[in-house]
Amino acid sequence: MEIFRTFGSVFLEGADETTKSLDNIDDKANSTGSSLGELGKTAIKAGAVMATAITTAATAVVGLAIKTASSMDKIDKESQKLGLSAGHIKNGTLFSLKMVHQSTV
Repeated sequence: MEIFRTFGSVFLEGADETTKSLDNIDDKANSTGSSLGELGKTAIKAGAVMATAITTAATAVVGLAIKTASSMDKIDKESQKLGLSAGHIKNGTLFSLKMVHQSTV
């Protein structure tokens, strides 16, 4: 009878240690899950910021393209009125800009 009490107490002590270990593992898993959840939220916020930045940059590029096309159209129309090629007008504009820059330096 004494043998059964000894083995029974060993099994119970082992069960308590196992239960504590399992509880510890469960706590660590919950902590890791919370950390991963926070990491996911942070990644979503970063993605939203990046999407906003990309949209802003794309809008700026499209705006620049539209203004460039409009400027080219104006140069073409003026060249037709003056009977000059667009290249002559461009060269004259560049020359004028250089002269203005030199006079301000």
